[in-house]
Amino acid sequence: MRDYLWHLEVDPSVVLISPYPLKLEYQTYDRYGPNGTASHIPTLGILNTDGGVVYADVVSEAILKEQWFRERRRGQLEQAYADQFGASYSIITELALHIQPRMDNIRRLWRDNRTRDPQAMRAVRRVIDGHGGGPTTIGRIVDLTRHGNREAAIACVLQLAISGEIQIDLGTPISENTAVTFQTVDGEG
Repeated sequence: MRDYLWHLEVDPSVVLISPYPLKLEYQTYDRYGPNGTASHIPTLGILNTDGGVVYADVVSEAILKEQWFRERRRGQLEQAYADQFGASYSIITELALHIQPRMDNIRRLWRDNRTRDPQAMRAVRRVIDGHGGGPTTIGRIVDLTRHGNREAAIACVLQLAISGEIQIDLGTPISENTAVTFQTVDGEG
């Protein structure tokens, strides 16, 4: 659960995270048709900036194998959440969370989000505000800041990625060579 919360906390598209947000009552079926009702309380409710809502259960792979009914009911839950709330439903396991290098990048973003250096942030913002919008790298931005504490300046660039002001690729290890792209007026990168 902690690792999934880290993912959500550094995702700029997430507005709100709610634990055990609601109780869903839904129709169950077997091969002969409707056979009763069941209830479900998801682990998390996630509100995104686009207004979309995702309800998710965070379960270890071992528990998912032991509680075989979870997979069997996944389709029914996906349909019930869509019908009743216009929302999505998913089951998240450690296999989805611990993909590398993304997980190491998430940990780095989460750690660097706690760095507070107002001078470094001002320097980074000056460079980004003056940048023409073309592709660049974290290292190039930091070089242009001429800030004395390089690590603090890198942390500030990463904080802007968390806030969604710039975008970085989490599919490769974060380094000074990590490509940085900028939001345009229409929201595209």
